[in-house]
Amino acid sequence: MTFPAIPRAQLREVIEASVREWPVTLILGPRQCGKSHLVKLLGAPSGQFFDLEDMVDETRLRLHPQSVLGEMRGLVIIDEAQRMPELMPVLRVLADRPGSPARFVLTGSVALPLRKTAGESLAGRINTIEMGGFGIHELNDADITKLWLRGGFPPSFLADTDAVSLRWRRQYLRQVLEGDLHQLVDTRLDALQLQRMSMGLAHYNGQIWNESELAQIVGTTPRTIGRYMDLFWRLFHVRLLPPYYVNVGKRLRKAPKLLFRDSGLPHVLLGIDSLATLQSHPKMGGSWEAFVIDQIIRLLGVYEDRCSHYGVHSGAELDLVIETPLGLIGFEIKYAPPTMTASMKSVMADLKPARLYAIYMGDRDYPLAGPDDPIRAIGLSQLPELAIQLREEFKLDLL
Repeated sequence: MTFPAIPRAQLREVIEASVREWPVTLILGPRQCGKSHLVKLLGAPSGQFFDLEDMVDETRLRLHPQSVLGEMRGLVIIDEAQRMPELMPVLRVLADRPGSPARFVLTGSVALPLRKTAGESLAGRINTIEMGGFGIHELNDADITKLWLRGGFPPSFLADTDAVSLRWRRQYLRQVLEGDLHQLVDTRLDALQLQRMSMGLAHYNGQIWNESELAQIVGTTPRTIGRYMDLFWRLFHVRLLPPYYVNVGKRLRKAPKLLFRDSGLPHVLLGIDSLATLQSHPKMGGSWEAFVIDQIIRLLGVYEDRCSHYGVHSGAELDLVIETPLGLIGFEIKYAPPTMTASMKSVMADLKPARLYAIYMGDRDYPLAGPDDPIRAIGLSQLPELAIQLREEFKLDLL
């Protein structure tokens, strides 16, 4: 499938820098997020692009991987590399050759076992980059609500109409539920249970995750729900944002938050087919929160294990806490223009973050208290510019 030219300049620069610096670059992300399209733009010589979902390419590499790859010079691309984990020891030998005559770019759509296998075999030789669909920094400000509704998968976002986008996402979810999950899972739910589980996940989007509660709804065990959640995570569709712990003498919330990484997928499961429907839906707040948090994490280039949420049972909470070597950065997510709240004041006293931002659907930047106050409201359209400042100030490198 071809797409209109939407330059993904920042992501492409990160990948090109990795290819220059590392013998092997691994690009991970969900199916259809644009990995193959992007790596083809890197310009590998003819005959040095291998699609392991193509039987000819797969057979060619499986029979004689070291002799085939060992003859190549320059850039070599191996798409959907999770289908052949036995390549990793071969790549280790090739990466250690004097002069590094070839550079290898691998793509994968399953986090494990590919990340584990590559990490063990290619330690010190491989750089891993995660990517998703389009982000707000790659689009015009006018497209933010469209991105929120449809999500960032190129075929969904670039569809001619909302209806065409919705049909594509339905088919994509069907492939995930009936294809990808069944290839990976060892304990299968029946069709009705799988439907209930996926709809339940959509209802939890942007909210505190309760594995036991969903297990009761689906009619299975919490352990089985946990296995499926792990699979959704492996396929880059969800993240569980852990609670942030600090000893403040208060009862802290200890459960993670569930966040879909692409906003368009839960909308299918919730029956949301238009922006008007989304803006009046009872799950709008959770959807907006998950969408904005995903944009923040991607723009700042921080690792997931540096990200959490904070909440106490008395009511104070912070939607996203990012730990950096130079202090905490906090984010509160709002849809309407925010004002100072008691919760924000309590969070400032508890966590003492270096910065606290209230991100909202708008384009203005203003302080919530005095002009020198560390709490500011930032319109979502201003987030890419803010991210550049924060990466420089807090010494954050893009993944």
